[in-house]
Amino acid sequence: MTSRREPGKWRNGRLGWAALGLALLAWEMLGRLSSLPASTLPTPSRIVLEAARESTRLAAHGATTTYEASVGLALGTAGGWLAALGVSALVEPGPRMPAALAAVGRVPLLALAPILSIWCGAGLRPKIVLAALAGLVPVALETARGLAVLEAKMRDLSRCVGAGPVDLMRKIRIPSSLPFLFRGARQAAVATVAAAAVAEFVAGDHGLGYLVMAAGTKLEAPLAIAAFAVLTALSAALHLIIALVERAVAPWASARPR
Repeated sequence: MTSRREPGKWRNGRLGWAALGLALLAWEMLGRLSSLPASTLPTPSRIVLEAARESTRLAAHGATTTYEASVGLALGTAGGWLAALGVSALVEPGPRMPAALAAVGRVPLLALAPILSIWCGAGLRPKIVLAALAGLVPVALETARGLAVLEAKMRDLSRCVGAGPVDLMRKIRIPSSLPFLFRGARQAAVATVAAAAVAEFVAGDHGLGYLVMAAGTKLEAPLAIAAFAVLTALSAALHLIIALVERAVAPWASARPR
C-alpha cells in the first residue's frame, strides 16, 4: 500500500517546491520593481542577507523558543494522551465521547498569555505552560475521537475473551490510541510554537516571538521576516521529529493514509 502512494506523494512534493520557488521569484521581482523601501518590502535575497548578518542573534533567540516549544510539546502530548485514555475508560463509548474535550478545544487558549504571566511570573514558565496547553488540546481531541470510533467493538471483543480493565487498557486501548496520538502531536507541533511565540509577544524579553515584535516595532521588516522564517522552520522540524518517532515506535500507524 505504501509503495502505491509513493509516486503521488513525491509528485505532490515536487509541485509544492515548484510553487514555493515561483512565489519567491515573484516576490523578488516585485520587491526590486516596487518603489517601496527595502525596510518595508524586503526581497527574499535581502532577508537571507539579513539572516546571515544576524545569525548569532537569531540562533540565541531561536534556542529559547525551541526549548519552550519542545518542553511544551512533550508535556502537552503526554497530558492530552492520558486525558483521552482516561475519558475512554470512564465515559461510555460512542461518537459523543470526546464532546467534553471538544468544548475545551473551543477555548481561545492564546488569550491566556497575559493571565499566565500573572500567575506563573516572569521567565520561561508561562511560555511553557501556554505551549503545553496549546499542544494538549489537539492530542486529546484526536486520540479521543479515534478511540470513540473503535471503543465499542474493542470492548465487545474484550468481553468475549474475558479481558479485564487492566488488560483492556494495556493490550487494546494504548496500542490502538497511538495512530491518533501521533496525528494530534503533528498538529500540536505547530500549535506549541505559535503559543510560545505569542507568550513572548505578551511578556518576553527573549525568543523569536519577542524578536519579531521588537523588529516590527522598529520597522525592521527583513529581521522580522527572518525570525518568522525560523519559527516556521522550527514547526517543520518538530513535525519531522514526530514523524520519525512515529515510524520507530508505531510503524503500522505511519503506514496508514493520512
